[in-house]
Amino acid sequence: MTRVAVVTGGNRGIGFCIVKQLSKQFDGVIILTARDEKQGADACAKIKGDGTADIESHQLDITSQENIAQLKDHVKEKFGGLDVLVNNAAILIPSSSGISYASNAELCVKTNFFGTLDVCKAMFPLLRDQARVVNVSSLMGSLKIVDPSLQKKFNSPKLTVNECVALMNKYVSDVKAGKAKENGWPDENSVQSPAYSMSKLGVTVLTTVMAKELDSKRGILLNAVCPGWCRTDMGGPKAQRSPETGARTCVYAALLPPNQTSPNGRLLRDEKIWQWKQLVLRNVEGYEGRRNDLIFCGSEGQQHVVFFPGDIQNYADEMDKNWKQWDLETIAKLLDKRFPNSFIWVVRPSRYHIKTFSCYNNFVEANLFGVPDHRNTEYGALLHLKALITSGVRQVLDIPEKEEDITSDFPIIIIGFSKGCCVLNQIIHELSSVTTGIDARLNDFVSRISAMYWLDGGHSGEANTWITDEKYLYYLAKHIPSIRVHVTPYQIKDWTRPWIGKEEKIFVDKLKALGANVKVREHFGDKDPSLFYHFKLLESF
Repeated sequence: MTRVAVVTGGNRGIGFCIVKQLSKQFDGVIILTARDEKQGADACAKIKGDGTADIESHQLDITSQENIAQLKDHVKEKFGGLDVLVNNAAILIPSSSGISYASNAELCVKTNFFGTLDVCKAMFPLLRDQARVVNVSSLMGSLKIVDPSLQKKFNSPKLTVNECVALMNKYVSDVKAGKAKENGWPDENSVQSPAYSMSKLGVTVLTTVMAKELDSKRGILLNAVCPGWCRTDMGGPKAQRSPETGARTCVYAALLPPNQTSPNGRLLRDEKIWQWKQLVLRNVEGYEGRRNDLIFCGSEGQQHVVFFPGDIQNYADEMDKNWKQWDLETIAKLLDKRFPNSFIWVVRPSRYHIKTFSCYNNFVEANLFGVPDHRNTEYGALLHLKALITSGVRQVLDIPEKEEDITSDFPIIIIGFSKGCCVLNQIIHELSSVTTGIDARLNDFVSRISAMYWLDGGHSGEANTWITDEKYLYYLAKHIPSIRVHVTPYQIKDWTRPWIGKEEKIFVDKLKALGANVKVREHFGDKDPSLFYHFKLLESF
C-alpha cells in the first residue's frame, strides 16, 4: 500500500518548504497542490530528485468545492486512502491594498477558515488509521483579540463545528454591518491584520473541536501549527524566521510516530505545545461579594494550580517596561509548561498601592502597602479561594449553576511568589479552624490541597514574612502532603531585612521536626542579591 501525503498551497513559501522537507523523510507519494497548475508543476520540478519521495502536483483552489471534490476523487481512485494532510493554503491581504475591512474579513474567512474546513470535510473520510492532519495557523489568532464574552464561546469545551462556523459567520456579518467593535470583535485599529487574525483563530479553534470528533481508536492525530513570522511573500523580507524554520514544526506534526496519542487537538510551535487558551476573567465573584481578576490557562486539566504573584506584577500594559516579561499573562504560560495537564489560575491582587505594591485584602487583612496581619484566623482566605476556583471553572467550562463542577475532586496546588506568599501564610493560620472541625465547610477543599510552594517569600513589613509559630505549623505539617520552598539571595540574604532569612530557616526547621514532607532549594546562591534573579526564580523552580 502506497502512503500518501497532501500539502495544500505547496508551490511557494512555507508550503514549498514543507513539501521539500517531507520529500526527504516521508516514504510515499506527496501531492503538492497549488491554485495555479503551472506554478504547482514548476514547484514539483524544483524538488524532484532532491529527496526519496515521489512528488506530483494537483491544481486546487481551496475556495472551490469543485476543485476539492476533484482532489478527493483523485486520491481515492489512485491511492485508496490518505496518510498525511497538511492544510497550508491561506491568504493575508495587507492594509496597504486599499481593500475595505469588510471585504478583507469576508475573503480571509472564506479562504483560511472555510477553505480549510471544506478540505477537511472532503478528505477526512479517506484518512487511514494513524493518519496525521496539520492545520497551519498563527499565534496572531489569539483569544485576546476578542472580548471576554466571545472568548468564553470560542473556549467552550462543548463547542461544535457548526457553532464554530456560526461564530465565524457572525464575525463577517458584524464587520459588514459596522458593528465589529460593538459586538466584541477586533476592529481595524485594535490588532494587526484583524481579518487574517480572526481567520486563524477560527482555524485553531476548529482544530481543537474536530480533533475531539475523530475516532480515538483509529490513532489519527490532528493539530494546528504556528510556523512563526517567516520571510515569505506573505510575511515579507523583515520577518525573523526563514520559511525552512517555519516548516519544521509542520513536518514534525505530520510525521508524529505511530501509536502516539499526544499531541492531539493542540496548537504547536517549535515542536512544543503552545498554550493559546488563555483567558482573562474580570471581576470574578468569590466569598461574600469579594472579587478578583483571574488569568486562566490550560487544557485537559487534571489538577488546579493557583498562583499568587508579588509586587510589581500586573497586566502587561500596566507594568513598567523593565519588568514586562514577568506580567501575569506570561506567568500563566510559564506555569502551564511547568505543570502540564493542569488548569492554571493566576490571581490578580485585589489592588495595587501606587501601581507597585500588591495588596491581597480579599484574602488577608493588610495595611496600605499590602503588609499582612494574620491575627484574624477567620478572615476567609480559604473560603474566598474555594469560591473563586468554582466561579472560574463555571465560566471557563460553561457549566450551568445547577450542574456539578466536574473538577470538584481535582487536586489543588497553591503557589505564592514574593508578596503572594502572604496568602499562603494566611491559609496556614486558617487551617487550624478547618482541620479541628470548627469550620467543616472546607474539610473537603483542604483535603484536596496536594502541595504548597513558597517562592522567595517576602514583603515590606518588619516581621512575619514566614510563619514560625509551631501552633500553626503543626496543622500545615499534618494536612498538606507536599511543602516546597524555593529561595534566592534577594530575600534570605538581604542585610537590610535580616529577619527574612532567619524566619525562613525557623519555618523549615520546625516543619522538618514536625515530620512534614518539606524540601528546600536555594537558587542562584552564587549571585549577589538581585531583583533580576528574584524574578528569574519563576523560570527555574
